[in-house]
Amino acid sequence: MPTKDPEKLREKRRRYAAKHREELKAYRKAYYMDNATQFKAQVINARFIRNYGMTYVEVMALFDAQGDLCACCGRAVSRPATGAKRADVGNVDHCHTSGKVRGILCTSCNVALGLLNDRPDLAVKYLERQT
Repeated sequence: MPTKDPEKLREKRRRYAAKHREELKAYRKAYYMDNATQFKAQVINARFIRNYGMTYVEVMALFDAQGDLCACCGRAVSRPATGAKRADVGNVDHCHTSGKVRGILCTSCNVALGLLNDRPDLAVKYLERQT
């Protein structure tokens, strides 16, 4: 009759894992390789939800709405996870205080907004359009 004691079950699993370490390692690696695309998609989706409160699909809808262009300067931006150079990938611009997503920016505009805290008048037109 199987034991219902959770501590005994944990110990039994630990012993099994220790005894079959290499076997389990090979199984996990093969499983990951067979499902790598799904795992990567889950990681990307979780990152967008954690950082911006939006799913990957919602972020892609922002890219669609903006025509894959920077909301500030109009430069073409690439979508995440397309193999594009990091500098060409669009960035999700968001307010660090409220967390509100404002749009997709090129790396240059995203960095500039971060550095403009002493000259916010340069970005006022963009920010007024987003509020």
